[in-house]
Amino acid sequence: MARLLKNIDKIGREQQRDVIFIDFNRKVFRSRDYKNYKGRAELLQWLDEHNISYEECFPIASDNGFGAYKGSLYIDLMVDETSDIFRLLREHLEISDEVYRFEGIEFWILPLDIAMENSYMDKDDYESNL
Repeated sequence: MARLLKNIDKIGREQQRDVIFIDFNRKVFRSRDYKNYKGRAELLQWLDEHNISYEECFPIASDNGFGAYKGSLYIDLMVDETSDIFRLLREHLEISDEVYRFEGIEFWILPLDIAMENSYMDKDDYESNL
């Protein structure tokens, strides 16, 4: 069955906040078969064990189109350094800022102001003007 996935920037605009995005480095995960990424499967299990909601998504949208879905995730948590669950997630994924604990699993925060740069894509006639 076909699924309709959103881009992470669209999710940020809908939520009207910074959003958390997990991506998988293509140099490490070369296959398009994201369901068999061991690290991804382990991360999904960890998220489920900690009752952290997530959904599959595409990276930031581009006027140049998009490729096949490759396993990226939106994490449904507020970006809040005072939140225990946010800190738990960050500490699980990062050793320090942008030094990732698990090879190939990248933890990103997309600021709302960057997500808003693509707000023109939300207009009804966007696709017909490409």
